[in-house]
Amino acid sequence: MPNEKERNRIYAEVEKRRERARQLGVLELILDLYQDIRCYPSWIKDEQYRSEMYPLLTKAIELEEESEEGEKGKVTIVLKGKSYVFNYEENYHDDKMSLELYQEDKKVLALSLTLDNMDKKEYSLSNIEAFREGDWIKDFQGLANFEKGKLEEGMQEIVDGILNPTLPPLLHSPDDLDRLKKDFGLDE
Repeated sequence: MPNEKERNRIYAEVEKRRERARQLGVLELILDLYQDIRCYPSWIKDEQYRSEMYPLLTKAIELEEESEEGEKGKVTIVLKGKSYVFNYEENYHDDKMSLELYQEDKKVLALSLTLDNMDKKEYSLSNIEAFREGDWIKDFQGLANFEKGKLEEGMQEIVDGILNPTLPPLLHSPDDLDRLKKDFGLDE
């Protein structure tokens, strides 16, 4: 059993590593990606979604079970040739969730979360239970940058559509054009 000095040293080091995780933005990174990662197993099977996914994400499988108490599951992905496993457990009764991330069978992150908004599935951090700094962070930053780029591209398409509206393809038929001319007073 560790003496008090050793116990204090361990607690101090744990707090330093928790702070390091915060500084690196790991918490926001994983929480922002978490909902998408839960969808990857179904998206990767769909040709339309697959073509829009991060090309370095090559595999995604989910095992899930649901009970009256909550959901429990595991999502395995292969990202940049490395295997990552997300274990999650949501408790419906106390609005708590635990999320663990493993890289090649080594736990690199574990979070205790509190549900803030059930409809949007938004969580806030209760505690950092485990954190190991490593190259996994860059792998997920690359994934997040790709997702953010898709979002920015999508927003730009929306802005472009508002500023430079174009007719949807279905309006190019003669009947639709005739209707438009009539509805907008262009046939007079």
